[in-house]
Amino acid sequence: MVLLAALPRPRRSEAKAGQVGPLNLLVSQDAAVGTAQASTKRRTMKKVDSLILWLAAVLFTFTANLTSAETGHLKFNIGVLLPLSGPLAEYGTAAKNGIDLAIKENPELFRNMQFLYDDSRYDGNSSISAFRKLQNNGDLSLLFVWGTTPSQVLAPIAEEAKIPMVALSTEPTLGARRHYVIRFCSHEGQQAEAILRYLRSQGVKRIGILKTDIAFFSGVVTELKQRRRADETLFVHDISLAESDFRTLLTRMRNERVDGIGVLLVSGQISSFYRQLKQLGMNTTTVGTDFFDSMTETTQAGGAMAGAVFPAHYVKSSFLKHYTEAYGNDTQFAVAAMTHDFALRTGALFANSQSDLNAQKIIEIFKKAEKQEGTVTDFSWNDSPTRPGFDFRLIMRRIDEDRIIDIGPR
Repeated sequence: MVLLAALPRPRRSEAKAGQVGPLNLLVSQDAAVGTAQASTKRRTMKKVDSLILWLAAVLFTFTANLTSAETGHLKFNIGVLLPLSGPLAEYGTAAKNGIDLAIKENPELFRNMQFLYDDSRYDGNSSISAFRKLQNNGDLSLLFVWGTTPSQVLAPIAEEAKIPMVALSTEPTLGARRHYVIRFCSHEGQQAEAILRYLRSQGVKRIGILKTDIAFFSGVVTELKQRRRADETLFVHDISLAESDFRTLLTRMRNERVDGIGVLLVSGQISSFYRQLKQLGMNTTTVGTDFFDSMTETTQAGGAMAGAVFPAHYVKSSFLKHYTEAYGNDTQFAVAAMTHDFALRTGALFANSQSDLNAQKIIEIFKKAEKQEGTVTDFSWNDSPTRPGFDFRLIMRRIDEDRIIDIGPR
């Protein structure tokens, strides 16, 4: 108030519009100071809010990798690459169903685990892209890959990255000279031996082979050539995945006087092949692979597949009943049984994983542990230096008119 009184009053002529007198200047300065203080306060609050959000994000990331601060158990992340689309999608569906069943049956084993799925499309490039996506989304404790082609592509990548990888692949040497890759499937040699054993039981000497160009079938043919006897002849015909007209090749095999045919085709091709075989009136012994293990394919063949035989993985009959009740079909239930046992084994071994569990320890534990109670297939570790991995017991199955049955040995 004293300061205000000491200031001279402006003359009316000096207080024109737009001019600022001493009193107005003082008030403006006070307002400016207040505005600046408010602005500073707002900036400070924004910084505090940002800090709080950052701390929350850090805390969320930290706790997402821990099941409990008290136990210190780490979250066990399992990347799963399956053919969820494309021509082999029914295998991917069955594989995922098997894992889901294991989780549903034993929820206590999986509270500390997370299965992260992506689509391989049974294609090399797609498999690499899907793997990179899983890798970028978080730490992978373990990688599970279905199929020979995706496994062949990803095995060296996983090995270099030191990510434990379990592969449902038939390539016998996949894990040879590798520290972080495990085969979890019967190998091509077992498949070839089962095919030859059946053909020999039928007196077949001249063997026609119709083979789609995928890694699994190429491996089986290599094993067939190595295991055939001196009096056995193979006539191998390669086709593409897109091929659906087999009449020319069937006519050629008839001219070659084959007395048995190994049908190494994929889903969709198989039913077309048998319909055309029937149309040509060729009453020939045939044997296939576990691609035959599909009532969808059998139905599409319109009865033409009746009598066809193929090797498949042994599965307990109780699982088949359980699977059929859960999903309303038995399509590729043997694949589901194998992924069920993979998930069960993983859950039992790593439900309470600790911070000192590195990649090498995960591999060693997975290989050497005893078989878990509740497994529905029959497998054992093969410590061969050239063909290491889990070998699965095979049985022979036969297609009847409206069902697929086991014909042994069990």
